[in-house]
Amino acid sequence: MKRVIWGMAVLLVSVLASGCNHVVTSSNDPTVLTFLPAVRVGGVWHGGGRDGQCTGLFVPVVCPAGPGITVTLDTVGESDETKFRVAVTLAEPATVEALAIERTVVGTGAKAWLSNGFQSWSQSGALAIGPEPSEADTEAALAAFGDVETIRSGAELSWWYTVVGGGNWTILAAVLKPESQKAWAQVWRSPGEEDTVHLRLVSGGVGPQIIAPAGSTIVGESWFLSEGKLEQSQIDSMGTKLWQGSRSVQSRLLGWNSWYEFWDSTDEKHARANFGLAKTALDPLTAPAGRWLVIDDSWQNAWGDWTPNGKFPSGLDNLAKDVKAQGWHFGVWLAPFLVSAKLPLVTQHPDWFLPGVSYLHLKNGEMKILDVTNPNAAAHLTGVIEQLATWGCEILKIDFLFAGLYEAPRFDGKSTPVQSYRAALQLIRDVANKHGIRLVAVGAPPVPTLEYADGWRSGTDIAVENFGPSWPFLPNQLRAFAARIPYCQVIACDVDPPILRTLPSNEVDFGLWTVAFAAGGFFLSDNLEVLSPDRLAQGLVAKRVNLALGGQLSLPQSIFPDNPPATLSSAIFDQISLTTTQIVPQVWNTPDGQRVLMNASDVTATIAGEQVPPHSARAL
Repeated sequence: MKRVIWGMAVLLVSVLASGCNHVVTSSNDPTVLTFLPAVRVGGVWHGGGRDGQCTGLFVPVVCPAGPGITVTLDTVGESDETKFRVAVTLAEPATVEALAIERTVVGTGAKAWLSNGFQSWSQSGALAIGPEPSEADTEAALAAFGDVETIRSGAELSWWYTVVGGGNWTILAAVLKPESQKAWAQVWRSPGEEDTVHLRLVSGGVGPQIIAPAGSTIVGESWFLSEGKLEQSQIDSMGTKLWQGSRSVQSRLLGWNSWYEFWDSTDEKHARANFGLAKTALDPLTAPAGRWLVIDDSWQNAWGDWTPNGKFPSGLDNLAKDVKAQGWHFGVWLAPFLVSAKLPLVTQHPDWFLPGVSYLHLKNGEMKILDVTNPNAAAHLTGVIEQLATWGCEILKIDFLFAGLYEAPRFDGKSTPVQSYRAALQLIRDVANKHGIRLVAVGAPPVPTLEYADGWRSGTDIAVENFGPSWPFLPNQLRAFAARIPYCQVIACDVDPPILRTLPSNEVDFGLWTVAFAAGGFFLSDNLEVLSPDRLAQGLVAKRVNLALGGQLSLPQSIFPDNPPATLSSAIFDQISLTTTQIVPQVWNTPDGQRVLMNASDVTATIAGEQVPPHSARAL
């Protein structure tokens, strides 16, 4: 098999944002990279040298992939910068499941890789490089969706992007802007190959297959690829290099949100009382951000019936008017794609919803999913957002967005889940632009969402109603943020409010530093009617609030821990087992030059030569 060999200098130059000239190094180079295209047809991978010799020392690289099929790796655009895409050409009809770039890297010293979950709530973090996942495990991970996917082990694949490193060579790989397919990566090490890393970057491989006629060409998603002896600062800047076309980041938000004390029982009385107390607490802060009152799930008649219920007798319009009269802004939560299956809307307009699929909410039951490729469903969703704007809502916390990517035929007969998802967010964005509304995306896949939202939830909930405030959710949030720093460079990342009540003081500080590191905004979410003045004062320490609102991320000294785990844990597992299994970066650098040590373990730890108690942060 002829292999395509690329030089170390080529890839390092590409990381430094200049064009790369493709050169060939000698075969005794300690770091050898192979770049080969592959296609999955009939449940089997073809190409990449499996079906005969590939040709091309430079891109394009062409590989035979079975009778009548060739697969090609080429660069995207006019320059030869490292943005690659695979295309398969069919001389005979075939059913195509996925396209991939396959790579082998030798001599990296790599110890770990980042496994990113599908959406906001999905477990994400650094893992040790393990054996190749089995076909059965990969297929199960691809099939997992909704709540099941969020508690993923992570070892099978990483959605949307990955980083491999921890040695003398780092690999960055990310899909740029998925147009029609979902994209994911696998990283593994074969037995006996102590210093060899295998990487597979895939477009598709999940959901409906593409039945292609003879003479057709199918093109995969474009991937950014970079390798080199990278400094941590170059890894930290990955997001701004990858997703420069995302929306410009606006000033961060400061305010009070109802969810983490009142859950879905919030009413107008408590909302108004907490608004007054939050105003008293937050108005004196020198932070330049505007102040916001956000009412979470509780105000609506039902999911899909987005009109105020009896708990808000004044209506949203009058509540918003009163809030604005006192210099604050008003916003609400909604799940724009979901409609309770019990509502007449579902039986009256069955063609407005994805056929054959539902989301089963653990508390509120079956939800049907709007299909905006139906013009009438699109008009309905537009009307919902317009009505909220008319009532005075200036921020929308749009939740459960992953439902828009369920695998099912679309009404228009041609859109893929990714295409219909992007169309739905564009529809919401257009109305938001018209009325000056900010959008915070939650339960959302990051890359297809970045260009449409002003903020993005980067982790799971910081507390759940069944458990209330508890320690395991805090390190879980920090680990997710560390894994998703590239996204947080181009969009305000919401790591959820700090929980100030009931937790020990050291754990409150741990959560406050996580919010400060993310620099995505600062919200209170305890009931200020009963919160002790001491805890409120602890939460409003000026340095941490200013970091949270400053828009500059704090960064870990390394994204890869010294002891990466084989799989990802979940906060729920730790809650039940009463042990902390989360492994997070321990040393963080703030934009003002301070170092903060984070001990997520259950015992005192020595970090950077300093003793740090369990469940604690220590600022040096």
